[in-house]
Amino acid sequence: MAKAATEKKLRSDAWEAPLSAELREKFYFAIEPLDFPEGSALAAKEPYSLRATSIQAYYRCQARARAAIEKAKTRASALAKLETAQAVAPLVRSAAVNAVGDGVMADTLASLAATAVMQGADKDTITALGSLACGFRANALKAAAQQTKDEQLKLAREKFEAAEKRLERVAEIADAARGGKVDPAKVADEIDRILGRKK
Repeated sequence: MAKAATEKKLRSDAWEAPLSAELREKFYFAIEPLDFPEGSALAAKEPYSLRATSIQAYYRCQARARAAIEKAKTRASALAKLETAQAVAPLVRSAAVNAVGDGVMADTLASLAATAVMQGADKDTITALGSLACGFRANALKAAAQQTKDEQLKLAREKFEAAEKRLERVAEIADAARGGKVDPAKVADEIDRILGRKK
């Protein structure tokens, strides 16, 4: 029952039943875009040699052709994605072992996608490579953004620590002025120098 749900067996009275599986697939691709007169004329020629029984039988055959073509495209797409994944997997493993950055991986995969386009690879292979390249590029951008945040935080921390030191020095000068250790006339100049307002 599971087999019947996934793939129906071709009826013996189907228009294209006399054809072998290989010839039937070729026939499906040939008649799928044609209307009844053109399709029945093509079917009557070699290597098919089929005689049209009725217009309804022809259109049922054409519906089976569309379903078979869609199934073939889906299968080809899945195979292309699998082949791409298998071809790229060693590259990704090597990058992980050698600590190659995500930006380098993105550039490499984008280059592979461009090469695949020039070599006439199918759309699914190119899409898979492009998708992987975009994923690595996104990771690289996230890492760069995090590094920028870390650097900004470090800079802010350094500025805060420097400001604390200046404030401590100003407090020391004020205490010294109150204790009579520093000339009160020079306190303002000394504070301006500590705060960087005078050299």
